[in-house]
Amino acid sequence: MLFVGAGLMGTFYLLALYLQQVPGFNPLWAGIASLPFSAGIILGAGISSKLAERLAPRLVAGPGLLLGALGMLWLSALAVDSSYAMHVMPALFVTSFGNAHGRSRRCQGRAGVASALVNMAQQIGAARSCRARERLAFPVAVRHTRMKTLGVGLPPG
Repeated sequence: MLFVGAGLMGTFYLLALYLQQVPGFNPLWAGIASLPFSAGIILGAGISSKLAERLAPRLVAGPGLLLGALGMLWLSALAVDSSYAMHVMPALFVTSFGNAHGRSRRCQGRAGVASALVNMAQQIGAARSCRARERLAFPVAVRHTRMKTLGVGLPPG
């Protein structure tokens, strides 16, 4: 769950930047554009709770997390010319739908403890992820800015 939290929180941060800087959404529309994630969680949680009653939790959670990972892989292929309706929206939905299945019902007697551990792992993963991405992105941004200022190594335009 640590890595799920790290991936999701970092993805939302970068996706908000992408939606505002590449297609030019204002902050309100960038937030509205993230709503398919909520729809996927609502739909996925409803379906996974019914499936968890009939199947073993690992048979629901395993494929769900795999589906969530495929959605994240889909989001990783965003390009400058990617369409919101054909690329971002379906990838957000698939990611959230899969992750909702990945968090299917756990042991009833320990639901509170399990929920607390999952939330803690997600928050730690998110904090670590943002810091790691910052450490990777900052030197690249500084180098690009220096090269742009000097006019070295960049294509014309």
